[in-house]
Amino acid sequence: MHTRAYRQALCRGHTWSDPLGAGRSRRSANEQRRGPSGSRYTVTRAEALAALATTGEGFKKAAQSLARRRRLASPRRGFSGIVPAEYRVAGAPPASWYIDDKKRSLARTPVMPVKTVTGSLRVSTPEATALDLLRYVAAAGYLSNVATVLHELAEACDAGRLVEAAQTAELPHAQRLGYLLDLVARSQLADPLARWLAERHPDWTRLDPGQPARRARRESRWHVVVNARVEPDL
Repeated sequence: MHTRAYRQALCRGHTWSDPLGAGRSRRSANEQRRGPSGSRYTVTRAEALAALATTGEGFKKAAQSLARRRRLASPRRGFSGIVPAEYRVAGAPPASWYIDDKKRSLARTPVMPVKTVTGSLRVSTPEATALDLLRYVAAAGYLSNVATVLHELAEACDAGRLVEAAQTAELPHAQRLGYLLDLVARSQLADPLARWLAERHPDWTRLDPGQPARRARRESRWHVVVNARVEPDL
C-alpha cells in the first residue's frame, strides 16, 4: 500500500471512519470514550500493519506525518491514539480515553516478580529486557553498549522464552537483537530466534535506523543491513 493511502486509512479515526469526529463533540464524555459499538481511539503498530498491509517504513512515515498535523498522538512507542478535531489544539484526547488500552498493550510485555525490602515488584524478564535494549537503543547507550550488556544479560536468558518475548515485539527489534547476539557469540539464544524469524520472512532492516544504508553490507541470516560499526567491550 502506498504511504499516502495508508495515511488516509489511518486518519479515519478510532473506527477508521469519520476522520474529523463530526458530531461527537455534543455527546456525553462517557459516550465519547467508548465511541460507537466496537470502536476505539487507539491502535498499536502491529495492528495497523496487519490491517492495512503496509510496510514498517510506510507506517513510520505515515505516523510521523499524522503526528505533525496533530491527527495522531503516540504516548508510547508502538501505541498511537487518534486525535479528534476538538482536541487538535491540545494535541491529544484526554488520557482517560486510552489509558486502559495502553495498559493492555503494556500487559503483553513478559514480566517476573522480584522481591524487595518493601514487598514484591514486577519487572521485565531478562528476555523482554534484551528486546527493550533494541527498542530504546539511544537510551541504552547505543549499539556498542547494548552489545556489551547483551553479552552478560544472555546468561540469564532462556532461548524459548526469548522467542516468546519476540512475539510481543516488532520484528526489526528481534532482527537487530539476533544480529548482536551472534556478534557477542551467544548462538544458544540466537539460533532458535533465527529459526522463528525465518518463518516470518521479515523485510530488510537497518542495524541503525538513524543512519543511511548506502553501500552497507547485508547480513542474510537476520535480514539486517549492517550500516553501523559495533564494538562491544568484552
